[in-house]
Amino acid sequence: MTRKKETSASRGIEDANDIAHARREWRIERIGYALMTVVLLGAFGGFLGSGPASHAAAESPDGALRVEYARFERREAPSVLRIRMRPPGRDAGGVGFWIEREWAAGVQIESMDPEPQRRLLTADRMTYEFAAATGEDLLVVVRYKADEAGWKRARVGLAGGPEIQLTQLVYP
Repeated sequence: MTRKKETSASRGIEDANDIAHARREWRIERIGYALMTVVLLGAFGGFLGSGPASHAAAESPDGALRVEYARFERREAPSVLRIRMRPPGRDAGGVGFWIEREWAAGVQIESMDPEPQRRLLTADRMTYEFAAATGEDLLVVVRYKADEAGWKRARVGLAGGPEIQLTQLVYP
């Protein structure tokens, strides 16, 4: 009889351990489900690529320069900058913008539409000049691929005018 009591007593301890183990597993499972939900919501929201949270725009206070870009992008994936510029005066025949050379060194610019009439390279900037119709804004579409992963900051400005700052996260 003592054996049966020991067996039932040890079985009670095992049952208590099984319940505690099951509760730990359920807790871990719930945490896993919560993490998967957060990742999925982030993906649908645009935090892992294109989506509503990924699209951003920066504009100068006077509205002469506006840049639309992706906050989150992937390394070596096609990406686009849309730069809208207002020519400085009614009789001015051209308009131009510059972008920091450090940002440009970390990307491969594949195309620019329209093509610039002139490109200037200085120690810290790349400047692009375009012909612009009188009184009309000019939209330049820059297609590029990021070469490096990580946080990227860039300043973009009009030649002789305002400048704005962009911040992007490039995923590996």
